[in-house]
Amino acid sequence: MAAQRDPQRSSVIVVTVAALVAPGVAARELGIDRGTLVRWWHHGLVTPAVVTAGGHARWDIGELRQQLKDRCQRDE
Repeated sequence: MAAQRDPQRSSVIVVTVAALVAPGVAARELGIDRGTLVRWWHHGLVTPAVVTAGGHARWDIGELRQQLKDRCQRDE
């Protein structure tokens, strides 16, 4: 979470940043195996929120669920 001072007022503006999680955590949230999530990623079926400089995926759980929902609707 980042905060910035508003130069016009003494209040603080709060910007919410989604929590990004490792593949194991994301997979657990979905009830699937970590390897399944990684395989889906490598086959282009889902896209992580961020890929680190070291090549590690970080996932936004809500965004990932939406990607899977959208994919299911397209495949129907």
